[in-house]
Amino acid sequence: MLQMAWGASITSSKHNLSTNGPGDYRAYPYGAQICVYCHTPHNPMINLPLWNRQPGTVAASSYRLYSSSASMKNISNRSINDGVSLLCLSCHDGSPLGGPMLIYKPSLTGESYDVLGPDGESGIAQTRNSRKGPDLTNHHPVNFNVTISGEENRLGDILNQNGFIVMKTAGSSVGMPLFKTSRGENTLECATCHKVHDPANPSFLRASMAGNELCLACHIY
Repeated sequence: MLQMAWGASITSSKHNLSTNGPGDYRAYPYGAQICVYCHTPHNPMINLPLWNRQPGTVAASSYRLYSSSASMKNISNRSINDGVSLLCLSCHDGSPLGGPMLIYKPSLTGESYDVLGPDGESGIAQTRNSRKGPDLTNHHPVNFNVTISGEENRLGDILNQNGFIVMKTAGSSVGMPLFKTSRGENTLECATCHKVHDPANPSFLRASMAGNELCLACHIY
């Protein structure tokens, strides 16, 4: 049922790159296929989540991450390791979304494809708002291990919620997932705040920004 729910929701989102998608980006010439631009049922690049894309053209070591001189000195973490954020950045680092990026290309004609934006330019270009990397210094921290939690730190608690590790404040109805990577057991990633198959909130956010609901899922005033 979960897979069916994802398939139903992504069809009406900007992550639907098919010719029937509602967003400004279109993938040619593969028609109405939706899932293939990120997933494949056979021989994936990464088994979970059956990832069909090769890494982006920006080297993981080239990313610059957010750092705070007062409370979060991320200087030693000036690269993206093996976190799920790398999956997001295979598109959002500004590299083209061209055919060579896919491992499995379901074209009967053998053609490659391209993804064109509203200006006719290939890929997610540097001038577009949807490009995120490689300079992430003005973004919320990603790919770092959360080592403090609890009300005394003005943060939510780290909990096991239905088999997933999340951070959640007492007043929040939403648990924000943390991920296991080589960085640590509770790594914050892009997918902590974004739910890529669900367009219910703008920018695929896990909670609404109304009343700071998203922020208050982790942070206490």
